[in-house]
Amino acid sequence: MEDGKLTNDVNFNVNTPGYFIYLDWIGDIIHYLDVELPDTPGQPATTAEGTHQAIFDNFITWEDLSPGRHTFSAQLVTPSLTPLEPHMHAGIELEVPPPGTSQPVINSLSVQTLCRPGYTPPGMPGRPQQDGQACADINVGVDVLNFKIVADKIGQQAAPGEGHFIYYFNVTPPTTPGEPALTEEGTYAVTTDSIVSWLGVLPGEYSVWVQLVNNDNTPLEPPVIAGATIIVPIDAERYLGY
Repeated sequence: MEDGKLTNDVNFNVNTPGYFIYLDWIGDIIHYLDVELPDTPGQPATTAEGTHQAIFDNFITWEDLSPGRHTFSAQLVTPSLTPLEPHMHAGIELEVPPPGTSQPVINSLSVQTLCRPGYTPPGMPGRPQQDGQACADINVGVDVLNFKIVADKIGQQAAPGEGHFIYYFNVTPPTTPGEPALTEEGTYAVTTDSIVSWLGVLPGEYSVWVQLVNNDNTPLEPPVIAGATIIVPIDAERYLGY
């Protein structure tokens, strides 16, 4: 946002406290735009010019992007710009709207994990449960523009410009017009809350999504969705949050 108006700039920030504080890790972060992350051990993790920036900074702004769907990602690399082992990365996918649009927009998406050492997972999707294995909660927060979140109309008839959220865990959001955008039980949450948490997630790589939907749980036309990938590390108990 600049002066209250949408721009074509996207801010991307990734937190990596464990690697700087607890492991005395020294290296770079490579930020990527609209490319698949190179992850071959020992090989440079750089991509074509204009699609990556290797910097010692968690924060980056991608400026003057074309309207449309874009993928923003980052990975931790060694001083020689090769991927860490195991591979550590995160990314977000969202729609960059034309400046000044009046259409519904997911303006920001944030994803954070908070570790709960020694916690026994309650059977959420992930690896087989083991008593005492480290795990984390994955918190997903969203902010929207040009769309009214209505608390008392879930399940009622669709009305233009209003509705609620459906959050998804490790599934692809359905976007068929006129059809309920629901997935398998336990993989989605229908709510008007701007923040949800997936609890007791075991180490592994996960995808989370959020979709704006009509009062009757059907997708908007065109669909408005955003998603992210994040890794819960095997040694998650070493980190308060990341």
